[in-house]
Amino acid sequence: MLHLDLPAQSQRPGYDPRPGALAEWVAALPLADPLRSASLLLERLRELNAYQLPARHRAELLRQLQPAYNRLHAPLRAAAGDGGRSRPREGAGLLALLTEQMLMGYQYVLQAAQAERGWRRPRHLQAAAHHAAHLLLLYFAGRYAEFLPVAPRRWQQLTALVEFTEHQRLDAVAAGDFPFARRLHAGDALGLLGALHFSDPYGLPQGQVWDVLGFAAAHVEDLRLLPAPVSPSPLPPGHFVLDRARLEGTTGPDPAACWRILVLAGLAARAREALAHSTPDRLDEIPGFSRDRSAYERRHLLEHLAARWQAARSRRHARNAQDGRLRLRRGLLDVWRLHNGDRPFDPLAWLPPEERDLAWDTRAIAASTNPRELEGRLRNRGAGGMGIQLASSDPGLRVGDLVCVTLPGPDGAPQRFTALVRWIRREGGGLSAGLHYVARNAQPLAARPGEAPAGMPYQPVLCHLPNMEGDRLLVLITPRGLYGEGRLLELCGPDQRRRVRCARLLEVANGLERFTARGLG
Repeated sequence: MLHLDLPAQSQRPGYDPRPGALAEWVAALPLADPLRSASLLLERLRELNAYQLPARHRAELLRQLQPAYNRLHAPLRAAAGDGGRSRPREGAGLLALLTEQMLMGYQYVLQAAQAERGWRRPRHLQAAAHHAAHLLLLYFAGRYAEFLPVAPRRWQQLTALVEFTEHQRLDAVAAGDFPFARRLHAGDALGLLGALHFSDPYGLPQGQVWDVLGFAAAHVEDLRLLPAPVSPSPLPPGHFVLDRARLEGTTGPDPAACWRILVLAGLAARAREALAHSTPDRLDEIPGFSRDRSAYERRHLLEHLAARWQAARSRRHARNAQDGRLRLRRGLLDVWRLHNGDRPFDPLAWLPPEERDLAWDTRAIAASTNPRELEGRLRNRGAGGMGIQLASSDPGLRVGDLVCVTLPGPDGAPQRFTALVRWIRREGGGLSAGLHYVARNAQPLAARPGEAPAGMPYQPVLCHLPNMEGDRLLVLITPRGLYGEGRLLELCGPDQRRRVRCARLLEVANGLERFTARGLG
């Protein structure tokens, strides 16, 4: 028996509940305007879920509404992923509410269908169970994409559905055009959610949660769920323990917590296979990945997935709980300015005197006069990074952003830490973030291509090393577009200029490139 905790319903609907009338209503939806259509669909779903209906009748009405939800899912994801330029965050909010209401509808079907008597199992029970499982998967993905936590009860609902479908022997049903599904089956939904969870979703750049889900769904046949082992034993790479009560899987089998073993080794192999057929600047189309991603972005995501699906992420350095006030600046120009004694980057100042009359337009490079500074609190700190808490839930911070955190030092002098945002999570009206140090003692420099024509402006660059002497490997953080495999760069410091050759690209995110370079002479 599947136990569901659902709101009470009224006795009679306040609209025409006949399937034919609803089909006409769906056909009239203005689907060319996804936000308006989603608002109308949400209103109708709320009406439907507020009233008592027989399970078969409700299942038929949901069958009429399901194609509209399926069709709206992609444009609402796109509206959320573009940063909400026209209507901030409305796409993500509507998608989350629609998914919750569709899920609730199928849960009402399940609740009523279990009370029906008859010698045959009702067909709508099978469809409702698998639809509900995949809607829970989409609910998790939407929360991850918005860096929001998920209540443990949602995971418990999914594990209960998996056990229910196994006990009732409910076969998979056709997916139609349901998002991210070849077929609808609760076990597939559980495996896909496990793959998404172990990809470190709060550490993925904006929108890439859907790429991960798309890639996993395209290779769902490579996912395997195994029963819990009888006795504890070491697990091979790519095997993860799932707990029935909470989604905090591990790689070590704990008999008290182990409910299923999720095998992601096949998915990791698929990611490595795609990487093997790629070059640094070219990558064939990857199933499930957005076509808007550059080759560098797709390659970096594949490397990330291949590593995460092979072994759980572990922290190299211990973090110690700390508390204190902090100030934070984000973006290369503002971080560069902070390391330059709070003097803004001036492209003309770096040009040789003989080139200044030939200078190009530098307005796009010039720094802002009033850099934005955020205030927050330190949560923990270690040798490799820190955890912070900001009061605002939407401070404009994104995974992959370059930031500089200023803390008061023991002697009163400020301590500065240059880092990249590795994960964020909105919770309690604020925002938590994990930062990874990337440039200790960062030096503000400038760079341009080595064969640049006269007057071409320099770009702001942060250099990892404290000086430029000797043929040493440098780590540079630059605006996007400076890196090229083997490319020569002219690196300019306060007192000297030198040439370096790009060596290896480390990562690309949010308009920045971080790469190594080797000095020449």
